[in-house]
Amino acid sequence: MDIIQTSLGKIEYRLEGTGKKIALLIYGGHTNASTRLGEDYFLERGYRILAISRPGYGQTPLNTGPTPDTFADALSEMLKGLGVPKVLVVGISAGGRTAIRFAARHANLTDKLILQSSISFAPYPGILTRLGTYIGFNGVTEKYTWKFLHYLLKKNPRAFIKMMIGSLTNLDPNKIVDAFSEKQLQELTNLFANMSSGRGFLNDIKTVKNDATDVTVPTLIIHSKYDGNVLLSHPRLLAKQIQGSKLYLSEAESHLLWFSPHYAEIKKVMDDFLHT
Repeated sequence: MDIIQTSLGKIEYRLEGTGKKIALLIYGGHTNASTRLGEDYFLERGYRILAISRPGYGQTPLNTGPTPDTFADALSEMLKGLGVPKVLVVGISAGGRTAIRFAARHANLTDKLILQSSISFAPYPGILTRLGTYIGFNGVTEKYTWKFLHYLLKKNPRAFIKMMIGSLTNLDPNKIVDAFSEKQLQELTNLFANMSSGRGFLNDIKTVKNDATDVTVPTLIIHSKYDGNVLLSHPRLLAKQIQGSKLYLSEAESHLLWFSPHYAEIKKVMDDFLHT
């Protein structure tokens, strides 16, 4: 990982690949610049990957950008510092808010915007999850919560993955996990083993008085019909607010679109979007 200093604070990032175009990947909760999710799609299509740690995650301090607007401005400085003229912005889950505000505030730096399983600016998450977050992921308990979760993962990876998928789908998690290949199970194990929350997730669930109505760049919104983590009201609201955007509701079985056989169809939708 690398660190760049902006006037608003430090940003941790990872820049990989040899392509001429750059995809700025803004991952969601419990992740950081070392996370790898769906990156092969962009690398195979001639993009370099610029992955960042959002405020409170990894080595990016919370005060670099405690709101999506301020962090979007910090990211614009980062791009200028790296000599990057324009990016394809990809906002994933809780990272969607930053992606949206970056595209709105810095359209000159944004080629197109893709939102995957993204939250909107409506309240998120539900009251029970919010309560659990304040208990399990506050400044005192967060590291112990993840130590326990990582212990469970190590002890019985398959059972842990079923538990996690159960919180990310409205379908039967047993059937979903039973259909995973050994490679997918290993990829999910690596994904969850790398997760932590720092101060980031508590910041993610704060109510932000904003919206996406000022986004003017071409936008594709991709969401699973069965997402049990980010309700369908979020992508539908985003599609309503972003004029000219395209909403694609996938048959993917959960929030984790990349681990579904329907991801092949999602790739085709993204191909069409990127080539228009």
